[in-house]
Amino acid sequence: MVAEPTNNATTQLEDPLSYLPCSTIHEYRKGQVLFEPGRRSPYLHLVMEGCVKISRFIDENEIVIDLCQADDFFGAAAFLGVENHERAVALEGSKVMSWPIETVQELICRHPQLGIALVQLLAKRGLDLGERMGTLSVDCTSRRLAKALVSLGERMGHQDPQNAEAWHMAPLSHKLLAQYIGTTREAVTHCMNQFRRQGFLSYSRRGMTIFADNVRQWLQSTVRQSKKQEEPEMDRHEMEHAPA
Repeated sequence: MVAEPTNNATTQLEDPLSYLPCSTIHEYRKGQVLFEPGRRSPYLHLVMEGCVKISRFIDENEIVIDLCQADDFFGAAAFLGVENHERAVALEGSKVMSWPIETVQELICRHPQLGIALVQLLAKRGLDLGERMGTLSVDCTSRRLAKALVSLGERMGHQDPQNAEAWHMAPLSHKLLAQYIGTTREAVTHCMNQFRRQGFLSYSRRGMTIFADNVRQWLQSTVRQSKKQEEPEMDRHEMEHAPA
């Protein structure tokens, strides 16, 4: 009989960097490809500076899996030793540290806590990805975008000193946001214009500010509304601009 946990304390997360030695650092210019689908990438990577987009292609459509910034790992598929199905591109000038996967495996044998740290990291990423998939199933475009903006603001932005619920970040293209939430660029532009008028965000070519509290209040106010009340207008917009 399995004993039940005696308390609800959160498990302390291990830090993989406590067990990984410094390794080779590569610099990538904006738009440079780190690896492509169809080739085995035998390295575990860590973003030191900048931002790296991880994506997949489904029926010639690019779907953004993750946006990795400083201290984010990627390339865990190397542990499987199979053909890679993802594409990694630097969204800006970036520095990336890489470890041969054989080296990481040897370190795990010597330091089992490294294995636990990597499992925790992958489990958390899986939970985050699962939550995003859930929004694709039940939320209309505007709610998907609103949730994505709050999440990306908290992950990639920095707080305004005068307002803890305002997150400043680098601008994200409407095309990139569309690939991130699974819609069209035109639909994202339509929603972003609405959000700006409603005071949810401000943006320009120099940067973007997300007013997270305003967005959360709006999400809460619409949570019980029927999806059908919001979606028809957006669906028509998407259909008008859908590729033939």
